[in-house]
Amino acid sequence: NYCCEFINLHYFCKHKTTTLIMTIQNESDYEKASERADAIFKAKKGTPEAEELQVLLKALKAYEDDFIKMLQQND
Repeated sequence: NYCCEFINLHYFCKHKTTTLIMTIQNESDYEKASERADAIFKAKKGTPEAEELQVLLKALKAYEDDFIKMLQQND
């Protein structure tokens, strides 16, 4: 099961091509996604958890990048 089932994230999933896209909307989502990434950090390559981890890490980085950009614009 992918974390998007229990985190309020927007996502798209195609099981044939295994494409997942997540967007973290707020700090609460960020914390939940971080906790989930920590929980599955040692997932074996080729497993659904490893795929989920990659998607989570991309979503977390995008949220952090957006947050930093917002802070810089407020300076």
